[in-house]
This record gives sequence, structure tokens and C-alpha cells, in this order.
Amino acid sequence: MAKRKIVLPKLFERGKKGLLYFRRQIGGKDQYISTKTADKAVATAFVERYMKVENATEVANHTQESAPVLVQRMVQSLTGTAIERITLEDGFKIFEEHTPDLRDLAKTSQLRYPSVYNMFVSWCKANEMHFMDEIEQTVALKYARHLWDSQMTPRTFNDHVKFLSRLFETIDVLRRLPNRNPFHSRIVKRKRIIRLEEASHKPLEPDMMKKVLACAAKAGQDFLDLFIIGSQTGMRLKDAALFKWETIKDGFIEIVPEKTKKSGNTARIPISKVLDEMLCRRNQKIENEYVVPIIAKYYNSGDWINRKSQEIFIEAIGKEKVYLAKGVHRRRDTALYSFHSFRTTFMSLLATKDISARDAMRMMGWESPEMIRVYEKMLDDARGDADRRAFEYISSLTELNYEIPKVESVLKPNPEALSYLVKNYSNVTIGKVYGISETAVRNWMVKFGIKRAVRIESADMTNEEIEKIRSHINKFDKQ
Repeated sequence: MAKRKIVLPKLFERGKKGLLYFRRQIGGKDQYISTKTADKAVATAFVERYMKVENATEVANHTQESAPVLVQRMVQSLTGTAIERITLEDGFKIFEEHTPDLRDLAKTSQLRYPSVYNMFVSWCKANEMHFMDEIEQTVALKYARHLWDSQMTPRTFNDHVKFLSRLFETIDVLRRLPNRNPFHSRIVKRKRIIRLEEASHKPLEPDMMKKVLACAAKAGQDFLDLFIIGSQTGMRLKDAALFKWETIKDGFIEIVPEKTKKSGNTARIPISKVLDEMLCRRNQKIENEYVVPIIAKYYNSGDWINRKSQEIFIEAIGKEKVYLAKGVHRRRDTALYSFHSFRTTFMSLLATKDISARDAMRMMGWESPEMIRVYEKMLDDARGDADRRAFEYISSLTELNYEIPKVESVLKPNPEALSYLVKNYSNVTIGKVYGISETAVRNWMVKFGIKRAVRIESADMTNEEIEKIRSHINKFDKQ
């Protein structure tokens, strides 16, 4: 295919310095473009480079080339050399070399990040993208949609996009990517996570607690003592398994929970009677830094303690109750009951005693303010349960379920009725109508400012006649 001949625009002088200009149609308007030189040869070379860029842009528009390729063409046309492009594979190497704290992470995290990135690279290559500069905002949004459609949990989704955001942010600082950080939180929104782990585990009912401890006893003394520690302190499994004698001080357990070790939060838990008896029994027989040495040994060497603990819960409660079925964004069954349920149960018991959030925070060693909100909700629930029990108790008292007698309405004088009566009846008769004395009638008249125009003497009236008068004046009764 023959190359398209580029026709150079005509140069002309403009201004006092005689700089050379040329004209182009840009955005439908005639524009003057300065070559910033009066030297015709230099100006001509500038125009040639400019027209190559313009031609490359026009070709790209017709072939629908991506922005990075277009930039590559323009730079190459102007300078004669291509800009450095970073492959997706090299992107991770650059990030790894310039992120020393990656080596400080746990081994599982060090293995997870390459896996997360490889998943992203595989998706990009399937969509014919191989370079970092090809990852635009629209690409990031499409990949985020791909992750969410793969039924990831909100937490896993956030882990993926946060890592990619950090990687692109680092490379952009070092190499200045054309699209900067396409995974920035302003572009790819993070998923809301329902807080918190404690909130996802249900507390054990008293009968469940008995069954769980009974099954733990069948697994042996060490597992029973591990479960006693968990139920009496609310410790997480790792803290309970690695519980050391040196953390016991003056009737309290003072530990820095492993989960919040970086923040240095200390949990200060009072030793209960049951726990004290267990500790005294073990202290007489065992000389080791750990309270339950066998459990600590196996916990540090594998996941058997985790698996066995969960097996005990399944045996005691039943698998259908222990697990929540899979959901759209939950690939695995979620455990409603596990060793962590001891912690939730402990929190619930504190809530039933109306322990303040501050005191509970001190005992549990919380790091997140979110846990205070979770606990305050438990307090509200506990008060609601107390109200429900109180209501049920009151409702069960048959002695309070007596029949209420009816109160007969009492006819009282009012201005309208009394004004009517004084015109037709004596004070004696009016007194009989209202069941009050003649003096009381006069007092009511004074109160309402009613004066009798003429003296009236009524003959004695029967009860039937008095009732008729009462019925007649009921229409005046406003009370």
C-alpha cells in the first residue's frame, strides 16, 4: 500500500521578530501555529514533524488504536525514538524491588500477592493487553466487574483491587504512567464489608455450651482445658492455644492479642472461679511456659488444632447448624459456630450484665472502634431480651388478670345546662337532678355567673321526673 503523501503548509513571517508561522484547522477553527524560529530550514523541519504527528493521529482514529499506542506513534514521529514501555510482568518486578516491606509480611501474604497479580495479568493477556500503559480507567473498571462477577466476597474483592492500586501507585511514582493509578479508590469503588468477625459468629446458648464442652472432654483433657480457657476468657483460638503462665498477674490475665499485636492493645481479663481451678490443677503437674503445652506445640506446627476444634463443634451442634450455606459472593460455607463463638458468647454475657463499652473494651483488648458499635448493639439486644423476659413474666401472673369494674358517669353542672335549669326549676329540684345540696347549686351559679330572673318554687318531683330532666340536660353535658 502506497504511503500517503504529506503536503506541508506554507510558512509565513509574523510579528516584529519575524518568527515563522503556519496555519492549521484545529477543532473547526483556523489556528496560527508558531515554529518559534526565524530560520526557514529549522521551521520546515518542525512543520514536517508536526504533520507526521497529525497524520499518525488521523490514522489512529481510523484504525481505533488505543491511547498508549497513539502516544507511542506521536512520540516516535516527533523524536524519532520510541518511549520505554513496561510489560505487565516487569511491572511486578519493579514493584517488588521498590517495596521492601513486602519481605516483612507473613509467608501466606508473600505468596498471595503474586497470585493476585498473575490473575490480573492472565485476564489482561486474554484481552490482548501486555503493557502497563494500556491499563486505563475503563480497563480497571472492567476488571473489577470481572472480579465481582466471579462471586468473590467483598473482603477478597477489596484485597485484589487494593493491591493493584498500590502496585500502580508505586510504578507511577517511579516511571510516570500515562494513566497514573487506574485502580484508585475514586475510580474503582471498594465494597462495603459488614463488620465484624465477632458479629458473624453466633453466641452459644447454655445447652450448646454444655454439649460443646462435653465433646471437648471426649477429645481429651488438653482440648477440654483449651475450651475452658476460650469460654472463660473470650480469647481467640491462637491466644488460647499459646496462653502462657507469665501472662497471669494478680488474679488477671494480661495479654497482647496476636490479631492486634502491632497496635499493642492489651487485654486484661479477670480469672473466674472455674478457670482458677483449672489453672491450679495444671500448675501442680506441668512445668512449661505454656498453660497447655501439647496444644501449643501442635498449634505452632500445623492446622490440626484448628481442624480438631471445628470437628468438636460440628459433633456437638451438628453441621447443618454450624455452617451457613454458600451465597452468591461467598464460595465457602461460613461458620456460624466455631471456637470464636466463645468470644461472642463472652461478649454477650458481658452485655447482659450491662457492662460498659469501655470496661468491655479493656477486657477484650479491642483495637477497632467498630467493635464498640458491635458491643453497643449487643447491649441494646440484651436490654431488649430483658424487657421481653419481664413482659412474659408479668403476662404470666394470673393474679393480675382481674376484671376491671365500670365507672358510672357522674353528672356535673355546666354553664349551658345550669342556665336552662334555673329558668324552669327551683334550686331544690336542681340539687336533686345533680345529687348535690341547695347550697352547692348556689355556689355553682356564682361560679358560672348565673343569676335567677324570678323565684321559682317546684313541687316535689318523683324519681321518674328527675330522670327525665337528667336525660334532657345530657345534651348540655360537655364532660
